[in-house]
Amino acid sequence: MILIVDAGSTKADWCLIDGKKIIMETATKGFNPYYYESSYLEDEIKKCVLPLLSSANVEKIYYYGSGCSTENKCIIIENVLRVFFKNAEIFVAHDLLGAARALCGNYEGIACILGTGSNSCYYDGEKVVENVPSVGYMFGDHGSGTYLGKLLLRAYLLNEMPENIIKIFEKEYNYSLEEILDHLYNKPNPNKFLSQFSYFCNQNIGDDFINNLIRINFNDFFKYQVSRYSKYKEVQICSLGSVGYFFRDFLDGVAEEWGVNIKKNIKTPIEGLIEYHKNNF
Repeated sequence: MILIVDAGSTKADWCLIDGKKIIMETATKGFNPYYYESSYLEDEIKKCVLPLLSSANVEKIYYYGSGCSTENKCIIIENVLRVFFKNAEIFVAHDLLGAARALCGNYEGIACILGTGSNSCYYDGEKVVENVPSVGYMFGDHGSGTYLGKLLLRAYLLNEMPENIIKIFEKEYNYSLEEILDHLYNKPNPNKFLSQFSYFCNQNIGDDFINNLIRINFNDFFKYQVSRYSKYKEVQICSLGSVGYFFRDFLDGVAEEWGVNIKKNIKTPIEGLIEYHKNNF
């Protein structure tokens, strides 16, 4: 049996398959080795995964995770999984490879992740061969919920937000400047704090100011990510993640302005990964 895991920073999807048959599916809190201690992942597996399966029956594990960008980070994940699945062959890779396999399967293309954070890669049908660094929420993450939240919050703090949106914003959140700065510089997970404001944008679609922020978010993603790939106008471009999915009309519009089309747009990669591993086991 094969256990497939797609682990974002916010949410993780787990699926156990036997050949082409799905045996178990569940979801847990996400995990990123840059933000959390390994004990956090251990607790989630104990509470939410082990009660649903027999670890002795798991022969292979394919774990695609946020933050698994270096060998050291992958080893952290592998060591946690090894505690519970002692007999399994374990494969840990960056969520970029998971995104590419889920979106492109065995075909060439550019895979884009547009969720809490963002990333992209050029995939040759087998492996990731090029990656324009996203460099995280502080310097990058263009196109993501975090970046969109940053655009909104910056407009609010610099008094560049229209009065009608200010009233709605303050009624919804009621943050003082001190509280905002405390969340950004002192409390854990400032990226999640920023990304929450993407929901506000979704609730207020139709307002010209909000619509413009959403377009800027995706335009910056194409400017700093997609257009950096030399073949971006020649191969398929696909997107996964909640931000790309829920704002897909804006994403499609910006893509058209850059002379390309989004061939596939899905919310989560797990369905595509299940299909991929059913056909590539």
